[in-house]
Amino acid sequence: MKKNVLIVTYCLGYGGVEVALVNMLKNIDYNKYSVDLLVIEENNIYSKDIPKEVNIIVKKYMILKEQFLLQLKKCKFLKALELLKIYILKDYKKERKELIESIKLDNQKIYDYAIAYHANFQVQYVYELTNVKKKIMYVHSNPFSYLEETKNYLDIYEQFDLICCVSKKVKENLIQLDEKLDSNIVIMKNIIDIEKIRKLSEEGNTFSDQYSGIKILTVGRFGPEKGYNLAIETLKRLIDNKYNVKWYIIGDGNCREQIESLIKQYKLENYCVLLGAMKNPYTYMKDCDIYVQPSLDESYCITTLEAKIFNLPIVRTNTPGAQEQFENMKNGIITDISVNGLYNGIIKYIEDEEFKNSVIENLRKENKKSNCIDQIARIEELLQGKDRGNEAHTNY
Repeated sequence: MKKNVLIVTYCLGYGGVEVALVNMLKNIDYNKYSVDLLVIEENNIYSKDIPKEVNIIVKKYMILKEQFLLQLKKCKFLKALELLKIYILKDYKKERKELIESIKLDNQKIYDYAIAYHANFQVQYVYELTNVKKKIMYVHSNPFSYLEETKNYLDIYEQFDLICCVSKKVKENLIQLDEKLDSNIVIMKNIIDIEKIRKLSEEGNTFSDQYSGIKILTVGRFGPEKGYNLAIETLKRLIDNKYNVKWYIIGDGNCREQIESLIKQYKLENYCVLLGAMKNPYTYMKDCDIYVQPSLDESYCITTLEAKIFNLPIVRTNTPGAQEQFENMKNGIITDISVNGLYNGIIKYIEDEEFKNSVIENLRKENKKSNCIDQIARIEELLQGKDRGNEAHTNY
Protein backbone atom coordinates (compact mmCIF):
# COMPACT_ATOMS: atom_id res chain seq x y z
CA MET A 1 0.00 0.00 0.00
CA LYS A 2 1.33 3.44 -0.94
CA LYS A 3 2.30 5.90 1.76
CA ASN A 4 0.68 9.34 1.67
CA VAL A 5 2.99 12.35 1.55
CA LEU A 6 2.04 16.03 1.78
CA ILE A 7 4.60 18.66 0.72
CA VAL A 8 3.83 22.30 1.53
CA THR A 9 5.65 25.00 -0.44
CA TYR A 10 5.27 28.70 -1.09
CA CYS A 11 5.23 28.76 -4.88
CA LEU A 12 6.68 27.21 -8.03
CA GLY A 13 8.16 30.43 -9.40
CA TYR A 14 11.74 31.19 -10.47
CA GLY A 15 14.30 30.36 -7.79
CA GLY A 16 16.82 27.78 -6.60
CA VAL A 17 14.54 26.35 -3.92
CA GLU A 18 11.81 25.79 -6.49
CA VAL A 19 14.24 24.07 -8.88
CA ALA A 20 15.41 21.82 -6.02
CA LEU A 21 11.80 20.91 -5.20
CA VAL A 22 11.02 20.04 -8.82
CA ASN A 23 14.11 17.83 -8.99
CA MET A 24 13.19 16.13 -5.72
CA LEU A 25 9.71 15.36 -7.05
CA LYS A 26 11.21 13.87 -10.22
CA ASN A 27 13.20 11.38 -8.17
CA ILE A 28 10.40 9.93 -6.04
CA ASP A 29 9.27 6.33 -6.48
CA TYR A 30 5.54 6.81 -7.13
CA ASN A 31 4.95 3.09 -6.81
CA LYS A 32 5.67 3.57 -3.10
CA TYR A 33 4.41 7.09 -2.41
CA SER A 34 1.28 9.09 -3.19
CA VAL A 35 2.19 12.79 -3.14
CA ASP A 36 0.04 15.88 -2.64
CA LEU A 37 1.79 19.20 -3.24
CA LEU A 38 0.15 22.19 -1.53
CA VAL A 39 1.18 25.49 -3.15
CA ILE A 40 0.10 28.69 -1.40
CA GLU A 41 1.01 31.28 -4.02
CA GLU A 42 -0.15 31.56 -7.63
CA ASN A 43 3.31 32.14 -9.17
CA ASN A 44 3.63 28.63 -10.59
CA ILE A 45 6.05 28.86 -13.52
CA TYR A 46 7.38 25.35 -12.88
CA SER A 47 4.00 23.63 -12.49
CA LYS A 48 4.34 22.02 -15.94
CA ASP A 49 7.61 20.42 -14.84
CA ILE A 50 6.01 18.60 -11.92
CA PRO A 51 5.59 14.84 -12.54
CA LYS A 52 2.03 13.91 -13.52
CA GLU A 53 1.79 11.58 -10.52
CA VAL A 54 1.85 14.56 -8.14
CA ASN A 55 -1.50 16.00 -7.10
CA ILE A 56 -1.00 19.80 -7.10
CA ILE A 57 -3.31 21.74 -4.77
CA VAL A 58 -3.20 25.53 -5.09
CA LYS A 59 -4.72 27.40 -2.16
CA LYS A 60 -3.80 31.08 -2.04
CA TYR A 61 -4.00 32.32 1.52
CA MET A 62 -6.00 35.42 2.37
CA ILE A 63 -4.23 38.23 4.19
CA LEU A 64 -6.04 39.69 7.23
CA LYS A 65 -7.48 42.61 5.28
CA GLU A 66 -9.04 40.24 2.73
CA GLN A 67 -10.42 38.02 5.50
CA PHE A 68 -11.82 41.07 7.34
CA LEU A 69 -13.66 42.31 4.24
CA LEU A 70 -14.97 38.80 3.52
CA GLN A 71 -16.41 38.48 7.04
CA LEU A 72 -18.06 41.90 6.73
CA LYS A 73 -19.60 40.84 3.43
CA LYS A 74 -20.96 37.72 5.14
CA CYS A 75 -22.29 39.92 7.96
CA LYS A 76 -20.14 38.01 10.46
CA PHE A 77 -19.31 41.12 12.46
CA LEU A 78 -17.89 39.42 15.56
CA LYS A 79 -15.35 37.52 13.44
CA ALA A 80 -14.52 40.72 11.55
CA LEU A 81 -13.97 42.52 14.87
CA GLU A 82 -11.68 39.70 16.05
CA LEU A 83 -9.57 40.01 12.87
CA LEU A 84 -9.39 43.79 13.27
CA LYS A 85 -8.13 43.35 16.82
CA ILE A 86 -5.39 40.94 15.66
CA TYR A 87 -4.30 43.50 13.06
CA ILE A 88 -4.26 46.46 15.45
CA LEU A 89 -2.38 44.58 18.19
CA LYS A 90 0.06 43.08 15.63
CA ASP A 91 -0.49 39.65 17.14
CA TYR A 92 1.59 37.71 14.63
CA LYS A 93 0.97 34.27 16.11
CA LYS A 94 -2.78 34.69 15.83
CA GLU A 95 -2.36 36.22 12.39
CA ARG A 96 -0.46 33.13 11.21
CA LYS A 97 -3.21 30.91 12.62
CA GLU A 98 -5.81 32.85 10.61
CA LEU A 99 -3.69 32.53 7.46
CA ILE A 100 -3.41 28.78 8.05
CA GLU A 101 -7.16 28.51 8.50
CA SER A 102 -7.69 30.26 5.15
CA ILE A 103 -5.79 27.52 3.26
CA LYS A 104 -6.91 24.52 5.28
CA LEU A 105 -7.20 21.37 3.16
CA ASP A 106 -10.71 20.06 2.57
CA ASN A 107 -9.68 16.41 2.57
CA GLN A 108 -9.41 14.31 5.72
CA LYS A 109 -6.63 12.10 4.36
CA ILE A 110 -4.17 10.68 6.86
CA TYR A 111 -0.62 11.50 5.79
CA ASP A 112 2.33 9.31 6.71
CA TYR A 113 4.68 12.25 6.13
CA ALA A 114 4.10 16.00 5.86
CA ILE A 115 7.01 18.13 4.67
CA ALA A 116 7.33 21.89 5.14
CA TYR A 117 9.64 22.80 2.28
CA HIS A 118 10.35 26.27 3.72
CA ALA A 119 11.34 27.12 7.28
CA ASN A 120 8.75 29.79 8.10
CA PHE A 121 4.99 29.96 7.51
CA GLN A 122 4.93 26.49 5.96
CA VAL A 123 6.48 25.09 9.14
CA GLN A 124 3.63 26.38 11.28
CA TYR A 125 1.11 25.08 8.74
CA VAL A 126 2.52 21.54 8.98
CA TYR A 127 2.89 21.83 12.76
CA GLU A 128 -0.83 22.65 13.11
CA LEU A 129 -1.90 19.58 11.09
CA THR A 130 -3.45 16.78 13.15
CA ASN A 131 -3.81 14.19 10.39
CA VAL A 132 -0.05 13.51 10.04
CA LYS A 133 2.08 10.71 11.49
CA LYS A 134 5.53 12.25 10.96
CA LYS A 135 6.48 15.89 10.33
CA ILE A 136 9.57 16.98 8.40
CA MET A 137 10.91 20.42 7.51
CA TYR A 138 13.61 21.80 5.20
CA VAL A 139 15.90 24.73 5.96
CA HIS A 140 17.25 26.32 2.77
CA SER A 141 18.53 29.60 4.22
CA ASN A 142 21.10 30.70 6.76
CA PRO A 143 19.01 31.09 9.97
CA PHE A 144 21.14 34.05 11.05
CA SER A 145 20.01 35.97 7.96
CA TYR A 146 16.42 35.89 9.23
CA LEU A 147 17.27 35.79 12.93
CA GLU A 148 14.14 37.34 14.46
CA GLU A 149 11.82 35.30 12.27
CA THR A 150 13.79 32.12 13.01
CA LYS A 151 13.63 32.75 16.75
CA ASN A 152 9.83 33.03 16.51
CA TYR A 153 9.67 29.51 15.11
CA LEU A 154 12.30 27.65 17.16
CA ASP A 155 9.77 26.24 19.63
CA ILE A 156 7.87 24.82 16.65
CA TYR A 157 11.05 23.41 15.06
CA GLU A 158 11.56 21.38 18.24
CA GLN A 159 8.30 19.53 17.58
CA PHE A 160 9.37 18.19 14.18
CA ASP A 161 10.52 14.61 13.72
CA LEU A 162 13.25 15.51 11.21
CA ILE A 163 14.90 18.76 10.09
CA CYS A 164 16.68 18.66 6.72
CA CYS A 165 19.34 21.36 6.27
CA VAL A 166 20.75 21.91 2.78
CA SER A 167 24.33 22.44 3.96
CA LYS A 168 26.64 21.68 6.86
CA LYS A 169 26.93 25.38 7.69
CA VAL A 170 23.15 25.82 7.89
CA LYS A 171 23.01 22.85 10.25
CA GLU A 172 25.77 24.29 12.45
CA ASN A 173 24.09 27.69 12.60
CA LEU A 174 20.71 26.22 13.51
CA ILE A 175 22.22 24.15 16.32
CA GLN A 176 24.01 27.27 17.56
CA LEU A 177 20.60 28.92 17.92
CA ASP A 178 18.97 25.90 19.60
CA GLU A 179 21.05 22.93 20.79
CA LYS A 180 17.86 20.91 21.39
CA LEU A 181 17.52 20.50 17.62
CA ASP A 182 20.83 18.66 17.20
CA SER A 183 19.51 15.10 17.40
CA ASN A 184 16.83 15.71 14.74
CA ILE A 185 18.91 17.54 12.12
CA VAL A 186 20.39 15.92 9.00
CA ILE A 187 22.01 17.35 5.89
CA MET A 188 19.94 16.88 2.72
CA LYS A 189 21.64 18.79 -0.09
CA ASN A 190 19.68 20.09 -3.03
CA ILE A 191 19.31 17.92 -6.12
CA ILE A 192 20.17 18.97 -9.67
CA ASP A 193 19.46 16.97 -12.82
CA ILE A 194 22.79 17.01 -14.66
CA GLU A 195 21.67 15.15 -17.78
CA LYS A 196 18.58 17.32 -18.23
CA ILE A 197 20.61 20.51 -17.80
CA ARG A 198 23.08 19.37 -20.45
CA LYS A 199 20.21 18.60 -22.80
CA LEU A 200 18.52 21.97 -22.18
CA SER A 201 21.81 23.75 -22.87
CA GLU A 202 21.54 22.55 -26.47
CA GLU A 203 17.98 23.85 -26.90
CA GLY A 204 17.74 27.34 -25.42
CA ASN A 205 18.57 30.86 -26.58
CA THR A 206 22.05 32.28 -26.15
CA PHE A 207 23.98 35.52 -26.55
CA SER A 208 22.80 37.33 -29.66
CA ASP A 209 24.76 40.61 -29.55
CA GLN A 210 27.90 39.24 -31.28
CA TYR A 211 30.05 40.52 -28.42
CA SER A 212 33.64 39.26 -28.84
CA GLY A 213 35.05 40.15 -25.42
CA ILE A 214 34.82 38.28 -22.11
CA LYS A 215 31.23 37.38 -21.26
CA ILE A 216 30.50 37.27 -17.52
CA LEU A 217 27.21 35.69 -16.42
CA THR A 218 25.17 35.73 -13.21
CA VAL A 219 21.83 33.95 -12.74
CA GLY A 220 19.51 34.64 -9.84
CA ARG A 221 16.47 36.39 -8.48
CA PHE A 222 16.78 40.16 -8.01
CA GLY A 223 16.71 40.20 -4.22
CA PRO A 224 18.84 42.23 -1.79
CA GLU A 225 20.68 39.11 -0.59
CA LYS A 226 21.93 38.30 -4.12
CA GLY A 227 24.57 41.06 -4.07
CA TYR A 228 23.88 42.64 -7.45
CA ASN A 229 25.07 46.00 -6.14
CA LEU A 230 28.51 44.38 -5.65
CA ALA A 231 28.34 42.98 -9.19
CA ILE A 232 27.61 46.40 -10.73
CA GLU A 233 30.35 48.11 -8.70
CA THR A 234 32.79 45.34 -9.67
CA LEU A 235 31.88 45.80 -13.33
CA LYS A 236 32.54 49.55 -13.05
CA ARG A 237 36.03 48.87 -11.73
CA LEU A 238 36.69 46.36 -14.53
CA ILE A 239 35.62 48.86 -17.17
CA ASP A 240 37.55 51.72 -15.53
CA ASN A 241 40.65 49.51 -15.69
CA LYS A 242 40.12 48.81 -19.40
CA TYR A 243 39.14 45.14 -19.18
CA ASN A 244 37.20 44.02 -22.24
CA VAL A 245 34.18 42.52 -20.46
CA LYS A 246 30.39 42.57 -20.57
CA TRP A 247 28.24 41.31 -17.69
CA TYR A 248 24.96 39.52 -18.45
CA ILE A 249 22.37 38.94 -15.72
CA ILE A 250 19.49 36.46 -15.93
CA GLY A 251 16.72 37.01 -13.40
CA ASP A 252 14.04 39.36 -12.18
CA GLY A 253 12.52 40.50 -8.91
CA ASN A 254 11.79 43.32 -6.52
CA CYS A 255 15.21 44.96 -6.79
CA ARG A 256 15.26 45.32 -10.57
CA GLU A 257 14.64 49.08 -10.55
CA GLN A 258 17.48 49.61 -8.05
CA ILE A 259 19.84 47.59 -10.25
CA GLU A 260 18.80 49.52 -13.37
CA SER A 261 19.34 52.79 -11.50
CA LEU A 262 22.84 51.73 -10.42
CA ILE A 263 23.73 50.70 -13.98
CA LYS A 264 22.60 54.10 -15.21
CA GLN A 265 24.41 55.92 -12.39
CA TYR A 266 27.72 54.29 -13.35
CA LYS A 267 27.03 54.71 -17.10
CA LEU A 268 27.30 50.97 -17.69
CA GLU A 269 24.36 50.57 -20.08
CA ASN A 270 26.70 49.27 -22.81
CA TYR A 271 28.44 46.83 -20.48
CA CYS A 272 25.65 45.27 -18.41
CA VAL A 273 22.73 43.41 -20.00
CA LEU A 274 19.63 42.44 -18.00
CA LEU A 275 18.17 39.45 -19.85
CA GLY A 276 15.14 38.94 -17.60
CA ALA A 277 13.91 35.75 -15.96
CA MET A 278 13.98 32.50 -17.92
CA LYS A 279 13.36 28.84 -17.19
CA ASN A 280 16.28 27.72 -19.34
CA PRO A 281 19.43 29.79 -18.73
CA TYR A 282 21.71 26.87 -19.55
CA THR A 283 22.71 27.78 -23.10
CA TYR A 284 23.92 31.12 -21.74
CA MET A 285 25.81 29.23 -19.03
CA LYS A 286 27.41 26.91 -21.57
CA ASP A 287 28.46 29.82 -23.77
CA CYS A 288 29.73 32.34 -21.18
CA ASP A 289 33.40 32.77 -20.26
CA ILE A 290 33.19 33.34 -16.49
CA TYR A 291 30.33 32.65 -14.08
CA VAL A 292 30.06 34.92 -11.01
CA GLN A 293 27.82 34.52 -7.95
CA PRO A 294 28.09 37.75 -5.90
CA SER A 295 25.61 36.78 -3.16
CA LEU A 296 25.64 38.32 0.30
CA ASP A 297 23.91 35.22 1.65
CA GLU A 298 23.51 31.78 0.07
CA SER A 299 23.10 28.48 1.89
CA TYR A 300 23.71 25.93 -0.85
CA CYS A 301 23.70 27.69 -4.19
CA ILE A 302 21.93 25.83 -7.01
CA THR A 303 23.22 28.04 -9.85
CA THR A 304 26.90 27.48 -9.02
CA LEU A 305 26.24 23.73 -8.96
CA GLU A 306 24.67 24.07 -12.40
CA ALA A 307 27.54 26.23 -13.70
CA LYS A 308 30.05 23.56 -12.63
CA ILE A 309 28.42 21.14 -15.07
CA PHE A 310 29.82 23.24 -17.95
CA ASN A 311 33.38 23.32 -16.53
CA LEU A 312 33.18 27.09 -16.14
CA PRO A 313 35.66 29.32 -14.35
CA ILE A 314 33.51 30.34 -11.36
CA VAL A 315 33.89 33.16 -8.86
CA ARG A 316 31.58 33.08 -5.84
CA THR A 317 31.47 34.87 -2.53
CA ASN A 318 32.22 33.04 0.71
CA THR A 319 28.65 32.51 1.87
CA PRO A 320 27.49 29.45 3.89
CA GLY A 321 27.86 26.34 1.76
CA ALA A 322 30.55 27.77 -0.56
CA GLN A 323 33.31 25.56 0.81
CA GLU A 324 31.08 22.50 0.53
CA GLN A 325 30.84 23.09 -3.23
CA PHE A 326 34.33 24.38 -4.01
CA GLU A 327 37.93 23.91 -3.02
CA ASN A 328 39.27 27.44 -3.37
CA MET A 329 41.72 27.94 -6.24
CA LYS A 330 41.30 24.33 -7.35
CA ASN A 331 37.83 24.00 -8.90
CA GLY A 332 36.77 27.64 -8.49
CA ILE A 333 37.51 30.87 -6.66
CA ILE A 334 35.88 31.73 -3.34
CA THR A 335 36.24 35.41 -2.45
CA ASP A 336 35.29 37.54 0.49
CA ILE A 337 31.99 39.40 0.15
CA SER A 338 33.30 42.61 -1.37
CA VAL A 339 33.98 44.42 -4.62
CA ASN A 340 37.71 43.85 -4.10
CA GLY A 341 37.18 40.12 -3.69
CA LEU A 342 35.03 39.75 -6.80
CA TYR A 343 37.29 42.00 -8.87
CA ASN A 344 40.46 40.10 -7.94
CA GLY A 345 38.77 36.75 -8.57
CA ILE A 346 37.63 37.77 -12.05
CA ILE A 347 40.95 39.28 -13.15
CA LYS A 348 42.78 36.16 -11.87
CA TYR A 349 40.98 34.17 -14.58
CA ILE A 350 41.51 36.90 -17.19
CA GLU A 351 45.24 37.41 -16.56
CA ASP A 352 46.35 33.88 -15.62
CA GLU A 353 45.47 31.55 -18.49
CA GLU A 354 47.37 28.62 -16.97
CA PHE A 355 45.43 28.90 -13.70
CA LYS A 356 42.10 29.20 -15.54
CA ASN A 357 42.86 26.07 -17.57
CA SER A 358 43.81 24.13 -14.43
CA VAL A 359 40.43 24.99 -12.84
CA ILE A 360 38.61 23.89 -15.99
CA GLU A 361 40.56 20.62 -16.08
CA ASN A 362 39.82 19.93 -12.42
CA LEU A 363 36.11 20.45 -13.07
CA ARG A 364 36.25 18.06 -16.03
CA LYS A 365 37.73 15.39 -13.78
CA GLU A 366 35.17 16.08 -11.08
CA ASN A 367 32.08 16.06 -13.26
CA LYS A 368 30.28 12.78 -13.23
CA LYS A 369 26.86 11.37 -13.90
CA SER A 370 24.06 12.51 -11.62
CA ASN A 371 23.58 10.53 -8.43
CA CYS A 372 20.16 11.96 -7.60
CA ILE A 373 18.40 10.12 -4.79
CA ASP A 374 14.80 9.57 -3.75
CA GLN A 375 14.72 12.01 -0.84
CA ILE A 376 11.38 10.75 0.48
CA ALA A 377 12.77 7.22 0.74
CA ARG A 378 15.89 8.64 2.40
CA ILE A 379 13.74 10.58 4.88
CA GLU A 380 11.86 7.38 5.67
CA GLU A 381 15.13 5.58 6.36
CA LEU A 382 16.32 8.38 8.63
CA LEU A 383 13.07 8.42 10.58
CA GLN A 384 13.46 4.69 11.12
CA GLY A 385 16.94 5.31 12.51
CA LYS A 386 18.81 3.73 9.60
CA ASP A 387 22.28 5.04 8.77
CA ARG A 388 21.76 8.49 10.34
CA GLY A 389 25.45 9.28 9.95
CA ASN A 390 25.46 8.84 6.16
CA GLU A 391 23.56 11.98 5.30
CA ALA A 392 22.15 12.51 1.84
CA HIS A 393 23.98 14.56 -0.70
CA THR A 394 23.65 15.62 -4.28
CA ASN A 395 26.03 15.64 -7.22
CA TYR A 396 29.02 17.51 -5.78
